Amino acid sequence: MASNVSVTTEDEPLKPTQPPQLLCLAAKCIAAQGQSPEQVHLAPGGADKNGDATSMLISWTTDRATPTTECIWSAGKGGALDERTAGSAVAHRPAFDRVEFLHTVTLTGLRYAQDASYSYRCGSLAGGTLSPVASFTTDAAAPVVAWLGDTGNHPVWHTRTVPAIGQLVASGSANAFVHVGDMAYYSAVDGGTVGDQFMRDLHRATLGKVPMMVIPGNGDVFSCGADGKATCGCTCDFTTRFKMPCPASSKDCVSPFWSSWAIGPARFIGLDSEAVFWCSSVQNNTKQLAFLKQELAAANTPAARKRQPWLVAMIHRPLWTSQKGAGPSCNTTEQSTLRATFEKLLHEGGVDIVLTGHNHMYERTWPVYNGTVLNGSTDEPYTNPGAAVHIVSAAGT
Repeated sequence: MASNVSVTTEDEPLKPTQPPQLLCLAAKCIAAQGQSPEQVHLAPGGADKNGDATSMLISWTTDRATPTTECIWSAGKGGALDERTAGSAVAHRPAFDRVEFLHTVTLTGLRYAQDASYSYRCGSLAGGTLSPVASFTTDAAAPVVAWLGDTGNHPVWHTRTVPAIGQLVASGSANAFVHVGDMAYYSAVDGGTVGDQFMRDLHRATLGKVPMMVIPGNGDVFSCGADGKATCGCTCDFTTRFKMPCPASSKDCVSPFWSSWAIGPARFIGLDSEAVFWCSSVQNNTKQLAFLKQELAAANTPAARKRQPWLVAMIHRPLWTSQKGAGPSCNTTEQSTLRATFEKLLHEGGVDIVLTGHNHMYERTWPVYNGTVLNGSTDEPYTNPGAAVHIVSAAGT
């Protein structure tokens, strides 16, 4: 099988293992190059009836359609890739004169445990193009989840954030990443090349080894238009590039706008702040609130809370922030609206941490609810507090 497969990386041209004359006849060589997988990235998969994760989503992009979409894989590292899973592909037109194809395969039946690892290659066996061998681990007893927000597509992202992510991955210091929105400004602009470059950078940093969970920011829903211009209410670029896990039990989950994912002792619930504001036509916020209620109820059963005692919510715009906007700090219309929409549900649902972005800075609150600080104690405010801690991290790192 390997003698008929071409291995490519994003930095190198196609290197066929067959004699060139057999592959590069007429336009066939060009077609094979366009079928080479790039922008490979992982996302956590769905969960079983107990809320335990059992799958991993693998996504990638090609410039041309491929005969098949599939991954070959196996448990462990270094062994024969003797499992094969087929997936699906969709054509995405980021500009009138350009089409790209986004592929997704879901590996199921995985064992999520500290010592569980899997190796894989993805692409098209029939097309003769597969990605290089990569591997990932599914969980850890004490996982480290790194998070970032408002990265954009500017020099700080390229010179600081991407290398920092790469160092965490290379050293094994991060088991997963979460991104709280505004990934590339704006990913569909210039025929989708901004989004493509962002995803290439992301792949070079993570090497397809660790999953990333994302939620939309205002810059992500404001990022679609076949003419290359940003348009409010269009989300095709974000929704096509990213697939997030939806619980099998939730009829109101709409991926990738809101999602739910568990790793080790923590459960993450992703929400869409933009459904509350000017892009409310994108998704129905009534359904989002129904989804949130379902997830909080499921997360707070005795068995679920024993498995994942930590409950983390992610939403792009902060509910609490000291940054002054149109009005007094913490009391802008935006923050007041968000708190009126989400704060009571999050508090009654026992959420421990709320991760946000949007304001380009870092800050952390005391445990707070309804304007009242509810520290655990004077000496140990974060030990058994009476409310969630809100953290803003949106400086691109």
